[in-house]
Amino acid sequence: MASSLRERRRESGCLYLAFHKPYRVLSCFTDPEGRPTLADYIPVPGVYAAGRLDSVPIRYRLNVPTAWLRVTLRERHKRQLRHMTAAVGHPTLRLVRAGIGPVQLGDLPPGHWRELTSEELAALSAMLRRPSG
Repeated sequence: MASSLRERRRESGCLYLAFHKPYRVLSCFTDPEGRPTLADYIPVPGVYAAGRLDSVPIRYRLNVPTAWLRVTLRERHKRQLRHMTAAVGHPTLRLVRAGIGPVQLGDLPPGHWRELTSEELAALSAMLRRPSG
């Protein structure tokens, strides 16, 4: 697999990966304190993190109702979903990002990565060209 990754990087100059980040893994490649990082899972040189989510374990509280919601945001602002759920009396206890734009994790297990498909790359490129308004 490593040789095919090198060939694709040589052809396009870039390599795009989707990674299902496990809980407590930092969204960077180095940590002076020795905590788990992306480097422990992605042995591909020259890769940079471009999107992340910190999914914390569920904290049950007896006086707060618990429910699962599936929400799709078209545009995100810092902590937007947490502010929205707190405003209606249901604070977010756990946030799980299943995808960013056309890139979906699907059945990719935590700690694993995959190369983006040509369809995902084309959809991302189209999103960047699309005028907002």
